[in-house]
Amino acid sequence: MWARGSTPEMRLQRKEDLILLADLLAMLPADYQKVLRLRNLEELPFKEVAKLMDRSVGATRMLWGLAIECLQKAYADSM
Repeated sequence: MWARGSTPEMRLQRKEDLILLADLLAMLPADYQKVLRLRNLEELPFKEVAKLMDRSVGATRMLWGLAIECLQKAYADSM
């Protein structure tokens, strides 16, 4: 689970980063959360994500891009 040679400080920072990411994800609209979960966590192809979300592949790609932008902005704002 931990990278070889990681220090306790590095492990603590990693935990804090994961908590921040979870908090930021929870603040996103439900569709953003879902597209990010399916695409990035479950690693499904856009075609499958589109099917599960009842959208076209193009609309799903656009939604995913908007979700990424929103998450990046939220992260930047938290720093």
